[in-house]
Amino acid sequence: YVDGAVVVAEFTPRPEHDNGFGFVNGGIISTVLDCHGAAVVMWEAAQRSWDAAPGAPVPFITAGFDVRFLRPTPLGPTVQLTASPERVDEAEIEVHSELVVDDKVRATMSATWRRFRPR
Repeated sequence: YVDGAVVVAEFTPRPEHDNGFGFVNGGIISTVLDCHGAAVVMWEAAQRSWDAAPGAPVPFITAGFDVRFLRPTPLGPTVQLTASPERVDEAEIEVHSELVVDDKVRATMSATWRRFRPR
């Protein structure tokens, strides 16, 4: 849900998300943060009526991201996700996302999304 300029969600990791040591796999964390950042991007685009270009399924796509794993994310508890826009323009949107468990930030993502224009 949207809370001001922040998009908030929850995710409950399942046993298949285990990295083999009782923690959530880093690839899963990256995917969850990327998907959560997409909610911010799509919200911002919708608020500005930046529709997808003809032939494009969405108005923006992930151009790149940087994930920082600050501490292990335990497997089992529901994680809290937040994401907010850092910079928004019609060509590119930058988003900062965080994954939190037990009031501790476990991972962060800085992502850049670019306008999708099929060729």
